Amino acid sequence: AIGKLRAAKVEAIGFGHVPAALAARGEQGPRVLAWDFQQQGQGDAAGIRAAFDATLEPMRACYGKALAKKAGLAGTAQLQLFVTEAGAVDKVAVVDVAPALVQCATTALKATKFPTTNAAGVMLNARLGFVAPR
Repeated sequence: AIGKLRAAKVEAIGFGHVPAALAARGEQGPRVLAWDFQQQGQGDAAGIRAAFDATLEPMRACYGKALAKKAGLAGTAQLQLFVTEAGAVDKVAVVDVAPALVQCATTALKATKFPTTNAAGVMLNARLGFVAPR
């Protein structure tokens, strides 16, 4: 089952504490994971999720730089963003995590072009896990 999830590029499942679960499996970091992804509003759900998932690598690169400045930096954040009809990110809120990690997530998301949505736009919610290497 794990092999099938990895082949499908499933980053995480919303059970348990993600950083602890990754450490128990021997995963190396830094890693940025997303789970509990929810979309409110009409739009290409698969395209929106693909665009969102593409932001994880820039977040990871930024996180690596932040770790170089502050070892052990890690945490789990709640994310909410609004995507306009044109596919631009209008508002981003990242809470419950260190300011450096908020900046990593915000910068990556604001630079992303999402698929166009309906006239009302789309609200996205997710949890982000920033996992430091062991």
